Amino acid sequence: METTSAIGEEGEEIAANYLASAGYEIKAKRWRLGKNEVDIIAFKNNIVCFVEVKLRKSAAVAKPWQAVNRAKQKSIIRCADAYLRWHTSGNSEARFDVISITGPAPNYQIEHIEHAFYATM
Repeated sequence: METTSAIGEEGEEIAANYLASAGYEIKAKRWRLGKNEVDIIAFKNNIVCFVEVKLRKSAAVAKPWQAVNRAKQKSIIRCADAYLRWHTSGNSEARFDVISITGPAPNYQIEHIEHAFYATM
């Protein structure tokens, strides 16, 4: 039986390959700030994309993206804020995406949701 960590790593690898093939430059995977983590940080068209990846072998109960609740969003936003302060000049546009992956290997269904949520003040 696969562990949650192994499934997460598999999903992140699938998502990173998908993003790279779509012209994104992968800057970081599993970027951490304390207990908070962003699965993938990618750049495209001068936009920094903070990507949460969710993989489910079956979408029978719920779609993977539905697991990105408000608490998870806040965690990603904290990481994004720190990353932007430390790694950019401050004039980069940021976006929060979710990549939802379902199905058995190798026939995954990938749904890339751009602007999946917004950082609120």
